[in-house]
Amino acid sequence: MEHPPESPVRAPRRRAAVAVGLVAVIAAGLALQLVRHLPGADVAGTAAYAVAAVLAVTLVRPRCPAWAVAAAGTGAVCAVEVAQLTPLPGAISEAFPAARLLLGANFDPVDLAVLAVAGGLTGLLLAGARRATLNRDLRGTGFPN
Repeated sequence: MEHPPESPVRAPRRRAAVAVGLVAVIAAGLALQLVRHLPGADVAGTAAYAVAAVLAVTLVRPRCPAWAVAAAGTGAVCAVEVAQLTPLPGAISEAFPAARLLLGANFDPVDLAVLAVAGGLTGLLLAGARRATLNRDLRGTGFPN
């Protein structure tokens, strides 16, 4: 089966949309720091961290399949969470206090589940968005959608 050529316009638009989404998720994650004492804020912040990681990988590798960027982003944040079992993130955060936002402070096994679910859902949303864009672009071209 012949595949339609990648639209020269679609890739930059997709990258711009991902960049806007990434900025919005980072802003939401930082805003959650203001209300971190509220119930659920920690879980929401952890989920935002996973979403941001998947979007960052998507921004760097926009043509990779959604499952691959979701796996890479989720794997990276899970590795950071597991690294909290060592003294390294704490030492880095002590030297650079802002690093605590990226590296965390304490290992929490619940965070691993939240990271996996949020990263996986982000991958599904990316796959759906890509499919919808492809279907829209293929209308009237003679390619099956």
